[in-house]
Amino acid sequence: LNQAAWISIHKSMNLEAPSSKKGQTVTHSSEVASDAEVTQQLEHVMLMLLIWGESGNIRHTPECLMLIFHSALCHLATGDPFPETFAAEDFINSIITPFYSFISEQTKYTMSLPPYGNAAAGITYDDFNECFWDIKVVSVLLGPEAMRPGPAITAATLAAGGAAPPTDPITSPYRHLKGYLAKCTNESLLEVFHKTYKEQRSWGHVYFSFKRVIMFHAVLFHILVTAAFKEWRWRYVSTSCISHALLEAIYELVSITLDATVKPKTSSPCFDAIRRIWKLPLKIMIIAGLVFCYVTDDQQASSYQMLGALYFGAYVCGFYFNQNGYLMRLQFKCSFCFIGWETNEYVASPEEMTVPWRSYFQYTMFWFVVLGIKISFNYFFMIAPLVKPSEQLWERRWLNTGHSDWHPDGDLLLILLRWSAPFLMMFADTNLWYILCASVYSSFDGWWQQLGSVSEWTKLVHVFPSMAEAMNRKLISPASVMQIVTEPVSLLDGFSEPPRTEAFYRFAHLWNQVVHKLREGDLLSDKERDELLFVILDPQGPYKDFWGPGRQHYVIYPCLLTSPVFCSTALDSGASLYHPRRQVMEQMRDLTVWFLVTIGVTKYDKRSQLSEMLTQMAVFIEAWAPQQSHYTEKLQTLKKNVISLLQTIMRIRQAILPDADQIRRDKPKARRSNMENAASSNASYNAHRDSQQVRASVRTKMERQDTWQLMVHMFLGGSPQARVDLLVKPLEAVLSSWLDLAGLGMEKPQQASIRPYTFKIVETSKYRAGHIPTELANLLNFDNLICADMMQLIQNIVSDDLDAVVYAVWVSLNCQNVGSEPRCKEAKRQLQFFAASLNHPHLTTPSPVEQMKSWSSLTPVYNEDVIYSMPALLDRTRDGVNLLGYLKTQYKDEYENFKERIGVVKDEHVEAWERYAQSSEHHELRDWATQRGQLLARTVRGVMCNNEALRTLARLEGCPEEHVEDLVNTKFHYVVAAQVYGQLKNAKPGSDDAWKGHSIDLLRGEFPSNLRVAYVDNTSTAGQFYSVCLGVDDRGVDTVQYKVRLPGNPIIGYGKPENQNHAIIFAHGEFLQVLDMNQDNYLTEAFKTRNLLDLFEEDTGLMGFREHIFSESSGAVASFAASTEFIFGTLVQRFLTDPLNVRFHYGHPDFFDKLWVMTRGGLSKACKDIHVSEDIFGGLNVTMRGNKIKYCEFIHCGKGRDMGFSQINGFETKISGGNGLQCLSRDVHRLGQKMDFFRLMSFYHSGPGQYVNTVVMVSAAHVFALSQVVLAISNSERYCEETGEWGKCVVDNTVIASSNVYAAEWMVQLGLVTTLPQLAELCVEYGIFTALGTVIRQFLAGSWFFFVFAMQTKAYYFDRSLVLGGAGYIATGRGYQIENTDFITLYTSYARSHIYFGAELFYLLVLFCCLTKMDLTTYVVVTWSIWLFSVAFIIGPWWFNPLSFTWDKSVHNVRLWWDWMRSPGWDVDAFDALPEKEQKKQAERMWAAWHRLSLKPLRNAPASVKSVYLLKSLPRLAIALGAISFLKVADDRSPVVVFGASAAIIIVSCLLYLCVKGWINTLHPWYRVRFTSLLVIFTLGAFGGAVWYQSSKDQHYVENILITVLGTVTIWQFMIQAISYFAHKPTIFGFTLDKNNSFSDYFYKINDIVTAAMVFLFLFACALLPVASIQSKVLFNRAFTEDLETQKQRKKILGTLLRDQSWVAACGFRSKKKGR
Repeated sequence: LNQAAWISIHKSMNLEAPSSKKGQTVTHSSEVASDAEVTQQLEHVMLMLLIWGESGNIRHTPECLMLIFHSALCHLATGDPFPETFAAEDFINSIITPFYSFISEQTKYTMSLPPYGNAAAGITYDDFNECFWDIKVVSVLLGPEAMRPGPAITAATLAAGGAAPPTDPITSPYRHLKGYLAKCTNESLLEVFHKTYKEQRSWGHVYFSFKRVIMFHAVLFHILVTAAFKEWRWRYVSTSCISHALLEAIYELVSITLDATVKPKTSSPCFDAIRRIWKLPLKIMIIAGLVFCYVTDDQQASSYQMLGALYFGAYVCGFYFNQNGYLMRLQFKCSFCFIGWETNEYVASPEEMTVPWRSYFQYTMFWFVVLGIKISFNYFFMIAPLVKPSEQLWERRWLNTGHSDWHPDGDLLLILLRWSAPFLMMFADTNLWYILCASVYSSFDGWWQQLGSVSEWTKLVHVFPSMAEAMNRKLISPASVMQIVTEPVSLLDGFSEPPRTEAFYRFAHLWNQVVHKLREGDLLSDKERDELLFVILDPQGPYKDFWGPGRQHYVIYPCLLTSPVFCSTALDSGASLYHPRRQVMEQMRDLTVWFLVTIGVTKYDKRSQLSEMLTQMAVFIEAWAPQQSHYTEKLQTLKKNVISLLQTIMRIRQAILPDADQIRRDKPKARRSNMENAASSNASYNAHRDSQQVRASVRTKMERQDTWQLMVHMFLGGSPQARVDLLVKPLEAVLSSWLDLAGLGMEKPQQASIRPYTFKIVETSKYRAGHIPTELANLLNFDNLICADMMQLIQNIVSDDLDAVVYAVWVSLNCQNVGSEPRCKEAKRQLQFFAASLNHPHLTTPSPVEQMKSWSSLTPVYNEDVIYSMPALLDRTRDGVNLLGYLKTQYKDEYENFKERIGVVKDEHVEAWERYAQSSEHHELRDWATQRGQLLARTVRGVMCNNEALRTLARLEGCPEEHVEDLVNTKFHYVVAAQVYGQLKNAKPGSDDAWKGHSIDLLRGEFPSNLRVAYVDNTSTAGQFYSVCLGVDDRGVDTVQYKVRLPGNPIIGYGKPENQNHAIIFAHGEFLQVLDMNQDNYLTEAFKTRNLLDLFEEDTGLMGFREHIFSESSGAVASFAASTEFIFGTLVQRFLTDPLNVRFHYGHPDFFDKLWVMTRGGLSKACKDIHVSEDIFGGLNVTMRGNKIKYCEFIHCGKGRDMGFSQINGFETKISGGNGLQCLSRDVHRLGQKMDFFRLMSFYHSGPGQYVNTVVMVSAAHVFALSQVVLAISNSERYCEETGEWGKCVVDNTVIASSNVYAAEWMVQLGLVTTLPQLAELCVEYGIFTALGTVIRQFLAGSWFFFVFAMQTKAYYFDRSLVLGGAGYIATGRGYQIENTDFITLYTSYARSHIYFGAELFYLLVLFCCLTKMDLTTYVVVTWSIWLFSVAFIIGPWWFNPLSFTWDKSVHNVRLWWDWMRSPGWDVDAFDALPEKEQKKQAERMWAAWHRLSLKPLRNAPASVKSVYLLKSLPRLAIALGAISFLKVADDRSPVVVFGASAAIIIVSCLLYLCVKGWINTLHPWYRVRFTSLLVIFTLGAFGGAVWYQSSKDQHYVENILITVLGTVTIWQFMIQAISYFAHKPTIFGFTLDKNNSFSDYFYKINDIVTAAMVFLFLFACALLPVASIQSKVLFNRAFTEDLETQKQRKKILGTLLRDQSWVAACGFRSKKKGR
């Protein structure tokens, strides 16, 4: 338990932990514990479980639980002489409720602060928990008596009979805690508990947590630049030490500013201040010393160089390259001791952060490779090419102000702009090289694990014979104590051995289970199912020992193996298409012998001789016959005669049993029930059923004929001739064909075939050509069929065993699907992965079922859909499409299988299905659709496959049937935490909520034994909350299994972790699997769960495994999202686990050690405003507390991703915001400080660093475009070395060097960074051709635009959450997007995050095109990637929105948008007073409301935050400076004065107009026009005159005017932004300038009008072209597009008919004007 670690923190307490190693309970002095010790330990465990079970939200604070446990244990261990009887619910009322109330009030307070709450202002779960590390807090709560040194009281002492020292009941720690909390209020508890870490929103937290990463990149940039300019001379390279020291000082300044690591205050305020700031003066002194030494250093005496080398070695090498950062910790520890204060490392200590040397060496070498590639690329392709251009720009003097000292003419600004892009990319492109190298490493690792060993169906057929041995070795425990015990048996010689073995028998049963499960899910048709099933022959009666003495089974191979041998291609070539030919041919020999003995042609005791003879004849045929010309013809004749014989036997049986054809196929549930019932009575429970299913599939192809009826009647009447005609002649035909084929082998015995033999060659000299017919005649006696007893003959023919053999062989010979490959891709994928996983090196032999570890699965649910209702499936959208129609086209093969299963042949009319929907069996259709969505029912049914798997494994390992269910129930159960289930049950009948509650009840009834539903109940008792666990008893009646009172509403923090926390007490397994409600599981994978649990070791806290994204087939956008998730769930997590050791918990479908979860704070964290990405903090907690996280790939589960464009971006918004808040958390900061450098680099670039790099790359693209505009406008693009002039050189100059490198890197970093790992992983698992096809198909569908758009989403919301906050859970729904989203919704969703930015890039690119002197080719090379960014940001939402490019929708959207823009007058104060939901509704109707709501957080933010956003716009002012340099003015005039005067005229005129706008509106319209016209004329005249007066006489005035306007607009934009952020009702000369921000809003509105017009122009252009149909085919599929076209035609016809008044009158409709 965590008690050991907690006690070690507080060594002065009176109770010693009964453990010597953290997490392990040990005995006192002996390996065998005494009864007293065991009893004492059980009491401790029971006490801990009781406390944990009733702690409610306090379970999030494990240190508090340990304090409570410690005080209660003291109370019990000391033996209270006056035992008191506590009242009912005393513990929760007196201990838990006060703590809960305090945390709840603090959370409400922090979330009430504007704009989105502020976790730094209040005490969170983490602060409350970490306060129990403070000895002073423990002393206050438990009393001074608990802190008094005294003898330790251990379990061993009490067990040995020792008496505990008497304790005063008044001073008992538990009583003191109870009494103290009883008299405390929440205000008084604030004096005890305090903030331990401040999560202040700022970009400074990124630097605060990842200082070493950022400093490394900054110093590296300094080194490379100085090396490029000064050719690696150490004197200049060593100046990087000054940069390092400066960054250290900045870090200390950031630390002081953030004041994040709050320490308990001392009695001396002076000491507290010194403790905070003492490092900063020290770092400043170091900087001053380095600078002084450098300035005064004589180049002859290298004192500074020696000092730089010393600094570099002492700080840089020791800081970065030592394992686990020991030198760094030693330095800081000594510093803290020097000032008399030291920190305690309660988590993330050096021992806990230590990694194995193997992993450390691997990821160190990996990062050496990555950094080596990065440094080489950056130096040679990005930095070195800029050296000469920079030297040229240094002498540019582009502003020409007349001064030269320190270049105030602006040369430094040009150089900074030119170097800004490479500087930013130096920080960001490390992530690119990291991903590329990781892809290569992880791909080789995946290849070693044989992940793609069965990538095709043909490979599955190849490995299928070996799967039996692998399955018995990997899935069945050989050490099972319940294994079948049978007497030794001997197999009869002459027959094939594998089909008779127990191992193959178990494999056949398991395989048949899987095939039946696939058929239940409609992934297989009946025919495909029959072709994949084994048939198990279990002879009874006189032939029960046919295969040898003892009880023997015989397994008949499925068509999957036999069809490649008997297909026409194989017979023509004489060889099987796949290699399992020998096994199949041997089995056909065995079945032939068995058939002849069964019908009486051969005697029972001659079966071995007949088998031997057939073998020798086959040897002759295979060795010599293929050389003959008629071999293929005779082989086909033999096959034809055998088929004829089999058809004869089947027809006879059909005539004898006429009702056999009337047996309907079992439905899935009944079929499963029959299987289990048969299993309980006999170990061969599949044989009879499997043979019946094969027969039922084949009989439908037989036609009855009158002639056959007559012959059968004669046969039944005993006619010898009828026997001859029906049986003897077909048998003689087969025999004749066989002898003819064998005769070919006797013609030229001297010419043997060089092919490998199917059968083992033996001595055949005794079998001469003339002896074969004689020997065979002695063994085959057809007269027995004529003379045999009629009843015995009929009994043999109609026997189930003979029927099974006949039909199995018939299907094998007639199978046209070679290899029995299913049509459904999902069925193939599951079977192929199962086959490949059996050879996975990490899949080891499991422990017996009885001894296996138990586990529970937990899924939190709020108000999501559970099962589709029929209205949800059949209701049509505005475009005439319904969900059922979409699913039918998307899953066409599975839909055909479903119709076959329920007995429906056609559904050409919608009305037929609507009638079916009203029938009593519509639940079949509803469930079929539900299994194709991302609903809770799919997750539950998938997870409950574990039940079936455990039952099957238990039976295969010999568990008695009466114990199977009890065993399954003890090993697994499933808890669905349906938080609001009580509200759903009490919802209004007929509502959606009522249907959800009913759907949950349907699932509970479907799985009564192992499914539990946990929910929060607050309806039974007013004001009280309960955790309730519902079950179903044996009679199907609901039962309340547990009902635990809670201290209050459990949803204090975020809903998901709180929901998990309240329900976790009902999960009783040793391990806990956490699942989301959009997941699935498969029976093939459930068989391997036991193996996964066996991988847990003593120090393993978390186990993850891979996922399959089943939503990838739901359209192009869904496939894009599935690609990213596929890469993350396979290649990335594989590499993060080994060798990087930085994999954490990502929500699903990981397994936790339940004991670890109980004592370490739960599955995840729940603090609001911090833990939006709640799951990853569970993994961070595991790492910081020293436990291992593993990942395996031999097992997987299904997972659904968002399938619509807006849904996916909503998910990315949540994840990006969550990562921003992660950077503020204490967990990330501690890992950033305690990890060694290379592990920190791995953590950074696989976690928050990805989002930081995305922000940097997007910013670099913007800065690059801006710098190119400034270079163009200042005429600084080209320099002619021959003439020394700028702008006149024809040849491209090096000033634009490396621009094409930036373009390529942006393309890869922002667009293809997902595609390249995807290509690598697909090559490993599916082959290079499949990989290339998938990537190319997605690229043509627009994946690059999608990924670019998603990257901007990440960048924008990461930055926003880091500075402003506001990140939270976004309910995307994960449904199918088959309905068009209107223009206003898309525009308001993406305008501020994407469209504005894209429009700005578009503006810069057009401006650059107009100003540059480049030729068109060079311009395209430099800017093509930025153009793609701009187009993707502006057009992306509409390209990925279904049905956007139709003329009618475009016209309709224009009208809606115009009405939305023309917002009516409104009261701003009244709007601000509205609730948030009502404000959002208003924003959907009015532009003004949306604009105010979207800017509200920023306008209400602190001035520091506004300043940060305003500084981001500062680089745009460089365009104004460029405009100044462009002006052509007279020699005696300054361009600054000219530009300033001209710009002032425009700005003053605009301000004047806005000030008097209200007065102008009161004038007569005629005077209003005259006054406005005069103002415009005056402004233009003054502006033009000023420009003309100052311009030089030989220049064009138009250029000066346009450039001045350009610079003025840039300045005006900056002013508007500043006014919008900071101004609040300012006045000028008594006029209100910006009442309620109306002044700035006016220009924002103009901006939205222009931007929306650009989008509409694109939409109308596409509407004129056939883009709509192309979009539908690309985003969906051809069938769905055709359905859309059909619906359009129907609507058009209906519209025409409605316009026909005569038709309307005839149909009885009234006119629209009169109403309907």
